[in-house]
Amino acid sequence: MSEPLQGLQGLGLSPQQRRLWAVQGESPHLRSRAAVLVSGELPPDLLREAWAAVVARHEILRTTFRRAPGIKLPVQVIAGEAAAAAATVECVPLAGRGVEEAVAALWAAAEGRTVDLGRGPLVSLSLATLSPGEHLLLLDIPALCADRVAIESLVRQIGRASAGRLDAEPPLQYGDLSQWLNDLLEAEETEPGRAYWQGLDLGSLTASRLPGARRPVRGAGFSPRRIGWRIAPEVTARIGAGSAAHEVPPSAFLLACWCVLLGRLTGQPEVIVGVGSDGRRYEEIAEAVGLFARFLPLSCRLQAGDRLVDVARRIEEGRQESLLWQEAFDLAPPPEADDECGRWPFGFE
Repeated sequence: MSEPLQGLQGLGLSPQQRRLWAVQGESPHLRSRAAVLVSGELPPDLLREAWAAVVARHEILRTTFRRAPGIKLPVQVIAGEAAAAAATVECVPLAGRGVEEAVAALWAAAEGRTVDLGRGPLVSLSLATLSPGEHLLLLDIPALCADRVAIESLVRQIGRASAGRLDAEPPLQYGDLSQWLNDLLEAEETEPGRAYWQGLDLGSLTASRLPGARRPVRGAGFSPRRIGWRIAPEVTARIGAGSAAHEVPPSAFLLACWCVLLGRLTGQPEVIVGVGSDGRRYEEIAEAVGLFARFLPLSCRLQAGDRLVDVARRIEEGRQESLLWQEAFDLAPPPEADDECGRWPFGFE
């Protein structure tokens, strides 16, 4: 499936990868990470062998992204299985540290690691032995190569490889699946889905802007940040009880709250938000390694006299419908992507 491109041979990006590239460019800031606490003995040599075996199984773990001169998008260039022998496990000396402190230290080290998407290596596995019977693993992969489900699958595979129980059947390779995802955008079976998205006329909603929001500065680079907060247990319990009483998922209730807030801030009767999907409706790719997750635009109309539960129900209905047609949604950035960082407004990217 490889095709030459001005001296480069590689595979085209999937729709998800193209969208992510439009957001971050050649900067590898968006990454998928997992910290795993392991109890019992874990010899480093055994872990290295297991990790090399997993890397050998999955081409996406041996992939770099290279761009020909004058071409905006890169291609996926896959190194041979021999490259798996170079898959290393970094041993970090954190003996005697607590779990939370060790996780913070591994996370900080990962943030400071320099990664070149065009040269690699892109994936890394770190091991910190906290005590003879307690170890911490940190798996760190560019988001271009793996999403949350893929990371969870890789952790399970590392465990099976350590026990000598890796599946004999070769896995589906992401390069093949990325072509399939591209084909779905134009396939006859997804024609009703394309009609669904075109009928929503989402383009008229993308101009909404929060008060005080500034346009991104062109050329300023991409440096994402994360803000987190904890919801008190009693509040969580009340949300769960209220959602169950009105037969709406807690996620729909929380998203309804968000949409109402955005509606009040923007003064618009309709807002559009991005809702996440793991992109794995088909059983064959349920545990495949690669980037399948996507964000879909969801329109929310706020009407006078609405109860919050009414908004939540409409949101859940719209979410389920959008998930039904998700493979037909073109993830390509809108024309104003250069000014808006290629994002849908108010998305959870």
